[in-house]
Amino acid sequence: MSRRLSPLENFWSRVDKTDSCWNWLGYLSAIGYGEISTRLPPAPATSKLAHRVSYELVHGPVAPGLHIDHLCRNRRCVNPDHLEAVTPAENTRRGLHGVLRTHCKEGHALSGENVAYLKNGWRRCRECQRLRDRKRRNCEEYRQRKRKPCQRCGAPKGPGQRWHICRRCRDEYYPDYQLAARAVAGRGE
Repeated sequence: MSRRLSPLENFWSRVDKTDSCWNWLGYLSAIGYGEISTRLPPAPATSKLAHRVSYELVHGPVAPGLHIDHLCRNRRCVNPDHLEAVTPAENTRRGLHGVLRTHCKEGHALSGENVAYLKNGWRRCRECQRLRDRKRRNCEEYRQRKRKPCQRCGAPKGPGQRWHICRRCRDEYYPDYQLAARAVAGRGE
């Protein structure tokens, strides 16, 4: 019969130690931080952040009101040398999502004319927004939504010139349109 691992052995068995970061192999939260379940009877099971447990194992308890900052910016890392207890304000200032970010996810510079400031104070990359808008406008679903129905019968209008009525209604109510269009085309205009 195999013996049960101690909590300390259980914790370190879930760590992949590389040359730099020690990546957590256990459960990851939705935002990418490692979590470990703490089941110490008779208390109910709770979970703790793996990087906090690692920090506390090496450096002792974290002072109230402080956050643990990943100096390596890797949320899975539990290497105590990459962790530092800081104030929440300092943690936010150091974060990649703060004002210190100089480029967007796609690598465009967040400076000058390429920055749009939103009402909530966030910054948005204008080039990425242009690319998103262009992609959205070029899809068929967007074009179908923007196309208004025929004013006479309510049927969808086809692509082409900006008519207020569909092709069937145009041929029915303006039969001479095709003749006029052919005459103009025949003259080379």
